[in-house]
Amino acid sequence: MRDILLYFSVYYNGDWDKIYKAIENKEEVDHLELQKLKERLKGSYITILDEEYPRALKEILKPPFVIYYEGDINLLKSKENLWLFGSYMTDNFKSIVKEEVHIAKDNIVAGYTTDFEIDLVNNINGAKLILVKDSGIDSSLGIKKEHSRELAKKGNLIITEYPGHVIPCFNNWVNSNRIKVGITKGIYLINSLKERITFQCISETLAEGKEVYCYNKNIDKKSHNGKLISKGAISIASMEEI
Repeated sequence: MRDILLYFSVYYNGDWDKIYKAIENKEEVDHLELQKLKERLKGSYITILDEEYPRALKEILKPPFVIYYEGDINLLKSKENLWLFGSYMTDNFKSIVKEEVHIAKDNIVAGYTTDFEIDLVNNINGAKLILVKDSGIDSSLGIKKEHSRELAKKGNLIITEYPGHVIPCFNNWVNSNRIKVGITKGIYLINSLKERITFQCISETLAEGKEVYCYNKNIDKKSHNGKLISKGAISIASMEEI
């Protein structure tokens, strides 16, 4: 069954709904093609049937059937993971993020979509990183393959439910958010905007019963954090408080 999950994951480019339908309909597997696939498959992966698969992900809506990864897969076992997100980047927030990550007791979970996330991943220091890609594990669109390898060598982790060279797109980004939520205790918004991307992140977090934390120091007029705090988000001045 593990091989079948891998086959459908690659055949349907990580599309959860199509994989589920193929399993439900007992779609035929080309075993010769499966064998070729296993021989040419690069990198590592775990399936939802494997012991290493994190229990937390099994509890989310649409848990990935297969997770492709580079780096330290044991980081997924930690209960001290925190999704760090910002809607935009300024010099002021660069220094804030540097300070916050340096004192972090948690592993930092992030994507690689906004300028904030790109700067965070490119300059992270002091905490372990779990990077959730919205593209194939071998894709260099977005983060370059060489950078992924370097992060992995330093004991970080890169994961995705998309195989090979699947290209990033908005739907893949939305789907990747449920993984970020699943492996964390909540999202920590350094800043936020009243926009689709921010509310997509928040809604995914709340849907899984996780916490929304908002940085409350030096909030500029552009940030929506103050209003989120007034609506029930947890106000914190430092990651040490979480």
